Amino acid sequence: MTALVVRRCWHVLLASTFLVAYLTGNGFGRLHAIAGWCVLAALLLRLGVALAVPTGSDLALWRARRRPWLGWLAALVLSLVLAAGISGLPAEAGEAARELHSRLSDLAMAMVGGHMSLMLLLFAA
Repeated sequence: MTALVVRRCWHVLLASTFLVAYLTGNGFGRLHAIAGWCVLAALLLRLGVALAVPTGSDLALWRARRRPWLGWLAALVLSLVLAAGISGLPAEAGEAARELHSRLSDLAMAMVGGHMSLMLLLFAA
């Protein structure tokens, strides 16, 4: 399997589980929690693979790009998704924890929307 296929499969896994977690935030507790755990697992899996491959690999955490700022944007989006996922762990601890989780999730989804828009502008045929 090529690095591009691996990255795309991971991307689909992360995007779909994040979307399910986001859409089930109100009233679907068990499904929301499972999707949230899958988001965290996908992020940890990607980090593990990136740390296991040699430097310069297409699966490395930081790849050489023609547009280096895209790497920083990806790091920002992934950091927000990770923060939203981690903040969900103690979300049952109280109202403040739930509010933080909700706001981080909304911010992460806004960044994902911005990411999608930018990718369409830059790479759409």
